[in-house]
Amino acid sequence: MNTRYTHRFFFVAYLVMLACTLLLSGINARRTTGEESPYWGRSAQSFSQGWQDEQGDAVDPGQLNVEKDHPRSEWYEIHAELPQVLPADATLSFRSLYLRFTVIIGEHEIYSYGMEPSHVFGNSPGTCWHHIPLSGTYAGQTLTIRYATSYNASNECFADMELAGGAQLIVDAVRQGLPGLIASGLLLFLGVVFMLVDLPANRIMHRPNHGLLYLGILAVVVGLWSFTETHVPDLFVTSQQALNVFSLMLLSLTPIPIGLFLFECLMIWKERLFYIGFGLSVLEFVVCLILYMSGVTDYMRTLFITQGLILYFLILIVYTVAINIRDRERSRMEKGLILSGISIMGVCVGADLILSKLSYHLDNARFTRVGMILFILLFGVLNILQAMTQVKENSQLELVSQLAYKDGLTGIGNRTAFNERLAGLETMRQQIDPVSLVMLDVNNLKTANDKFGHQQGDILIKGASGVIHGAFAGLGTTYRIGGDEFAVVISSSTGREGIESALRIMQKDTDRFNENEICAVPLSIAWGYACAQSPEDPISRIMEEADEAMYARKREMKQKMGQAPVVR
Repeated sequence: MNTRYTHRFFFVAYLVMLACTLLLSGINARRTTGEESPYWGRSAQSFSQGWQDEQGDAVDPGQLNVEKDHPRSEWYEIHAELPQVLPADATLSFRSLYLRFTVIIGEHEIYSYGMEPSHVFGNSPGTCWHHIPLSGTYAGQTLTIRYATSYNASNECFADMELAGGAQLIVDAVRQGLPGLIASGLLLFLGVVFMLVDLPANRIMHRPNHGLLYLGILAVVVGLWSFTETHVPDLFVTSQQALNVFSLMLLSLTPIPIGLFLFECLMIWKERLFYIGFGLSVLEFVVCLILYMSGVTDYMRTLFITQGLILYFLILIVYTVAINIRDRERSRMEKGLILSGISIMGVCVGADLILSKLSYHLDNARFTRVGMILFILLFGVLNILQAMTQVKENSQLELVSQLAYKDGLTGIGNRTAFNERLAGLETMRQQIDPVSLVMLDVNNLKTANDKFGHQQGDILIKGASGVIHGAFAGLGTTYRIGGDEFAVVISSSTGREGIESALRIMQKDTDRFNENEICAVPLSIAWGYACAQSPEDPISRIMEEADEAMYARKREMKQKMGQAPVVR
């Protein structure tokens, strides 16, 4: 199985899932439930005392203790006496959790909610704030709430029952949710930063490693989910059912980025088990979405599947951590970061999962936020350390590459680079423009070395390199292929006129070099060139022709200077 393409497939699938979540949430948000934003009036007073059930027994609206064997279609009642005095603008404010109900005063129904299940919202009425205006004429009368459950679960109740509602309700809710809001904001901030840093970090490392991208996506998804779990947004949205569905869908999006991140940063044990988890996550999302849209069931009823997948990945993570802790190539710091990050996240997520099953809590992300922040920080540090190691290795590889393909004295390509370039051109000569070669040889290098020392010989070679490279920079690539030998490879339809023009520039630059008396020995360069007659013309023949022309010119130049002719 090709790991690279498998990761791409699941990443693209994940983006599609995320897009579906946002799209469906947008559609739901347009189908409002008729609720308005909270009533802004005087400070609130509790109305959670004095309630009784049908038998006259005292009951707490926030802890209805619905028995699991009760039929969900059965209706229950609780009632309480309103105060003897009610202001004209009095409001009853509370939050319902997964309950359908009507509010009755005397014989008049004044409010109802969730009475008709919606295929768009599923069978669940979700969690929702209610703000019911109460007339002053209702003072002293009995207020009855008839309700039916959705799941027969312990967390189905009426929470935060208050009279008068208003600004104090919002202040109290924000105050209670402030730690969660800060933690959620920090997660969102870290996620955005990591996603923005991922691209430049990959460019620096010269190797695709999107650990920061996956970690950033995870932070954003968990940050949004934990933000909705503070229930502060419930106070300001008009479709709280849509917000509830959005929260549950976000939760189902968490397993895949965790697995993809671990693939990038850790040594994975039995990759197939992770791929099975990825496949199950995609399947769970698609099936639950279809069941939800068709009205067969809703996300609350399938929440146990999402929690099971999260547990599945936590188990795989434990095995993965155990393998990486035994890895001798990892430093103690890396092992400590891995163990701490996974342990903290596992404990915190496990604690919230257990508490959500044992008792009712408005906020099901209290510990997960803390664990996820520490997990992301610790593994962000781990990813940065790995990136620094990779950059160091790349620098060493680049240095080795420079030594292998670049001339140490002049900084241009060496003989190895020249030969590989010719081999590549030979295999592609049918698809490219005709190739031209210019062969060059520096005169008097031996004289400079013998009479004036190797330092002057190096100056002469550097001068020749600068002159040749400068003249042919716009036409081809210059190489030093021997002690005093250079070559220029031109793979364009320049022709002889372009080469002759570059040679004239080279001669002018040579004269300027000599006028400045930079070297004790005058710079003199012999050259020869040859152009391909057709695409089929072999490069070996072109090189041989250019060599012969260069040596012929070298003999001619030395004869003019009164030296012995060059014997090839």
